Amino acid sequence: MEQALNERSMGLMNGHVPEYRDVIVAPAGLPLAHRSRDSAAARAGDKVTSQDLATAKPRRRYKANKAIGLTGREYQVLRIVNSYGWCTPEMVRLIANSHGICWTEESGQTYKLLRRLQQLDLAISRKVGIGTKAIAYATTDRGMRHIRADGDALLCDTNAFKDPASVHHFLGLNRIMLQFQSEFKTKYWLSDFEVRSDNSFIGQNGLAKDYDSVGELLLSTGTVRFAVEYERSQQSATRYAKLNSILASEKYLHMVVFFLDDPRLRQVVMGHLKNLAGFVYYVDRSQFLQKGGDVAVHYWNGGNLFQAPLRNVLKHASQKTVPDYVPVHQLHLSSPWCK
Repeated sequence: MEQALNERSMGLMNGHVPEYRDVIVAPAGLPLAHRSRDSAAARAGDKVTSQDLATAKPRRRYKANKAIGLTGREYQVLRIVNSYGWCTPEMVRLIANSHGICWTEESGQTYKLLRRLQQLDLAISRKVGIGTKAIAYATTDRGMRHIRADGDALLCDTNAFKDPASVHHFLGLNRIMLQFQSEFKTKYWLSDFEVRSDNSFIGQNGLAKDYDSVGELLLSTGTVRFAVEYERSQQSATRYAKLNSILASEKYLHMVVFFLDDPRLRQVVMGHLKNLAGFVYYVDRSQFLQKGGDVAVHYWNGGNLFQAPLRNVLKHASQKTVPDYVPVHQLHLSSPWCK
């Protein structure tokens, strides 16, 4: 069913979406709205230095293991899998490309770099699934200690291998991210770990939830900032009730998109989040990976269900006014070698 994407059809009537307010952004460091008494930036003043980030929680520091002797490129690969969780070699290459590192895959170089990290006990590998040769990699405890010793650690636990099911979670999120980046100009994209790290640093004035991902896209109609929630199985009614309250308090995002592994989940999840019309949308993940921005998005409006192409929904949402959000923890890679 085709619906015109106007204010009424997108469920933007009074009471359907959270109220938003303007925020003055400081010229340096964190936005003023981010500063709270429990944040390092509030105690230090406007300027947030690399030393602030390196010494913020967790406070324990590790002595650098100089015997490892990583090359610049090996260290970049280690930081990618540390920030994005489980990654296949191809994902690592594409993520590096998105950060301005123009690697090619003519000689399987990314795979060799990951194997080298595994031999040094800095990374661990796991088969993606039964009956497949695909392999994914994540950082080990030793790899995390090495990154922390160099002052590049995130302010959250980046242990992606302690939960066997997490490999599917991170691979799914990375595929979603790379699909968006292949179609839309991206201002930034925060991974699961980077969102958690931001919220750990900023405190109660940060994002309302540790979302699975947060991205900001540059569209012809403006910028749109949204969260990705990757739902692989049905949760409890209590969990959805709590989620309702949390999402209703979000002030920095234009929208939240639930990516569902099972189309049957849509009816369940939408039933619990009906009062968030105009703010929460639902997409079949497998269809999104095939159709990209043309995939159908399902949403509530006035008690009725509608659908529209994702790219149209993103453009419409970009016209809302929401406070600015400046990420604190983004992966920055230097030395853009092209080999």
